[in-house]
Amino acid sequence: MTDFDAICFLNVDGQPISLGQVFGYLQLFGRLQPFVQECLRYQVIYQEIQTREELRVTVSDLAQAAINFRLRSGLTDPESFAQWLKIQGIDYPTFENQLTISLKLENLKDQLFESEKQAYFKERQQDLEQSDLYYIVIKEESLAYDLKDQIEAGKTFEQIAREYPLNSEQKVLVKRDVLHREKIRQEIKTALDTATPKEIIGPIAMGKRWCIFQIEQILPAVLDEDIAQKLREELFERWLEMKLQQLKIEPADIPKDDKDALLKAVSTS
Repeated sequence: MTDFDAICFLNVDGQPISLGQVFGYLQLFGRLQPFVQECLRYQVIYQEIQTREELRVTVSDLAQAAINFRLRSGLTDPESFAQWLKIQGIDYPTFENQLTISLKLENLKDQLFESEKQAYFKERQQDLEQSDLYYIVIKEESLAYDLKDQIEAGKTFEQIAREYPLNSEQKVLVKRDVLHREKIRQEIKTALDTATPKEIIGPIAMGKRWCIFQIEQILPAVLDEDIAQKLREELFERWLEMKLQQLKIEPADIPKDDKDALLKAVSTS
């Protein structure tokens, strides 16, 4: 029989915090469910890593990873590194185990990415393209239509920006940005889908404000290093979510005395 209140988890200012109190705090502050979800993520990742022989980490890989970590963290001095280990509450073998898991996880992500890279890039390509555009955000609808008329009559966005500085009481903001399509608000994205370069779009209502856009150019997505890293992480998260959905999760069969002890710990924390 387990008494969760009898299992010391931490000592704080000389006072023990039991495992029962820990779970009680997590539940009280609404963090128990995220904690359980995080544990499930680690369970899936760890089991996958254990079953894949090809993710093996060599002694030289581990040694280089340790060197890289210490250089990156400014822990090249042995005393500083020893102090860091003490602060983290781990010994060197535990540190090496953490590095090993990290290396295997990165190898797993690489494998998942390489197998689906081209297909996933094609799937995400449109959202990853960028729009080089001018836009004006206006507080008043009537002024928005007036500014559109001025632009169509030949006035440039730069001229409007000079007429309405950032501290203008008219609340007019003029900017030029290069934005990924996926980060553009849906109401604007819909209008951009059919727009051509130099075409004036709007005014479009955006909450309590109005927006006018002009596309300078569309920049197609290229599978460069930054995009590859982004897609690699997305693919891993998609794979992990699929694995989590396949789990069959059932409440543990806790003996009544143990369950009463846990409920008591939760209710009194």
